[in-house]
Amino acid sequence: MSESLAERWIRSWSRRFEERGKTAILNSCDRPDELGTYALILAWGDRGFDLREDRFEPLERWIGSNPKNWIFGVLSYDLKNDLEGLETRGVDPLDMPSISVFAAQQLVVFYREAPEVPVLVVGNREEFDLMCAECAHPESEAGEFPSVGLRFVEALERAHYLNAVEQLLENIAQGDVYELNFCRSLTAEIPSAGFDPGRAYLTLCAKNPSAQSVFFRDGERGLISASPERFLIKKGRILSSQPIKGTAARNSDPVLDQRALQALVSSPKERAENIMVVDLVRNDFAKIASPGSIEVPDLCASRTLAGVHQMYSTIRCALEAPLDFISTVKSCFPMASMTGMPKVSAMEHAERHEGFRRAWYSGSFFYLKPNGDFDCNVVIRSLVYRLDLGLVSLAAGGAITALSNPDEEWRETEHKANSVFRSIDATVTPVTSGALGSV
Repeated sequence: MSESLAERWIRSWSRRFEERGKTAILNSCDRPDELGTYALILAWGDRGFDLREDRFEPLERWIGSNPKNWIFGVLSYDLKNDLEGLETRGVDPLDMPSISVFAAQQLVVFYREAPEVPVLVVGNREEFDLMCAECAHPESEAGEFPSVGLRFVEALERAHYLNAVEQLLENIAQGDVYELNFCRSLTAEIPSAGFDPGRAYLTLCAKNPSAQSVFFRDGERGLISASPERFLIKKGRILSSQPIKGTAARNSDPVLDQRALQALVSSPKERAENIMVVDLVRNDFAKIASPGSIEVPDLCASRTLAGVHQMYSTIRCALEAPLDFISTVKSCFPMASMTGMPKVSAMEHAERHEGFRRAWYSGSFFYLKPNGDFDCNVVIRSLVYRLDLGLVSLAAGGAITALSNPDEEWRETEHKANSVFRSIDATVTPVTSGALGSV
């Protein structure tokens, strides 16, 4: 099977900028996205900014010093600490920075209405022409995507996870919190045969295509994301969010698969989770929206992905006044789907039991245009890697409500993790004692 044009550009871009600066590739994977503008974005730059502290203000100043640039980068979930006076006690074994961004010096986009036409937005015309010629035809017939060969180990024993959910259900019964997102993490050592991040991203896009997918590389570290979820998108004065809440595993039998979808969209528990998150987004939007402009055009709608069915909603508003990127994000961060209600209490209870620093997981990868428009995903269904440490991590979570069953919540996180693992033929080794996180 011949490589698609998008695959050729991704492979060429990844190879060309592998050892210099920072690279971002945002691929819609031909998935429907009524709010999206671009089918594919490829960016590179060596003018970047990293911050290990959980603080927005230095990023705000750096963006202010680059007003005419497209900015790409990742925001850690743990920036919550800056907004709410919280503290992260867990450890990120990959030790990723809280913020990692860059200004694009070479930028090519493919618009959704013309997905076969590369457009040079920023950069060197000669280099662009060379890449157009290089990508015009496949180098060779593309074979099957090879196994990535990772073996993940659970950071939290299943019994500890179930016990934690039971304790969280007690907190819910006491009225401390109504809903919260509870996560677990897994880590793999890179095998002696090595790990090719660019190849892993192409494999993930081919086998688990997602509209908000991202490949971000900064030297020896990076992000490989098959995210299906959008945090925020701003076009002019219109701000929208598309949180996901509600998941069902796919079935190879078409009849059973359809039943799984119908069970999802009609489930009182899944709908309650989704509607609570919608209310939380509406509350966040109320801080910055023009009065009366908040609306919900899609409530408990569904999308079918390669491995799971998902329930999502769309919330949008008109901004009351022109608002910069950082101010807009801070009004809604962290995203509703990865926190809970009330937001601060939910984050505190999750932190108490998860036992790890989420870091880039459940944070956001974004691009910001010079005109102030931006698009941000939610970093889920994602691999975070450090080649210099020989480690790759993945985390998965789900909403805990009064209707939750601990065993079913465990299985839901397995479905989400497996949607990535199956794509790259990874395996999982459960722990039987000595969990890394305490409950």
